[in-house]
Amino acid sequence: MTWPASLDLYRQSLAAYEAIGDRAEEARILSEMAWTHLRHDDPALARRTFLDSVQAYSDVASVRGVGLSLIGLAATETVDHRPETAVQIAAAAEVYAHEEGIVNVYSDETPGREFVDQARAALSADDVAQATEVGRRLTIKEALDLARIPETASV
Repeated sequence: MTWPASLDLYRQSLAAYEAIGDRAEEARILSEMAWTHLRHDDPALARRTFLDSVQAYSDVASVRGVGLSLIGLAATETVDHRPETAVQIAAAAEVYAHEEGIVNVYSDETPGREFVDQARAALSADDVAQATEVGRRLTIKEALDLARIPETASV
């Protein structure tokens, strides 16, 4: 199956979950769509879709889900060549991904790990340690603000 065809199927699924009001499943589908955009070199659309996923997880009060979507936002930072910001957002994501919340997960894999590893590899050990420490102290709003900076700058 081609990636445009898979996105079409995701859109159909998203519409079905929107129709029945299943925000947790909407959040999962949005995240899957965002990963597809990112893996096909569209970080701007991936970022917007991850932000939509964050909103859906926020609507069901899932801090854990927001954390998982933050991992995707960290990956977009890596693709956009902002490794320090990627490591900061990833550190915040790790904190929040261990919190309580509804998340529909169909795989034990953590998507995006390779992107975060790339960001860490692009920095010195001291810079990684500093960015990680800063990231662990970020509120969700602060992490999202970091992720939104490229989107806001292009408007």
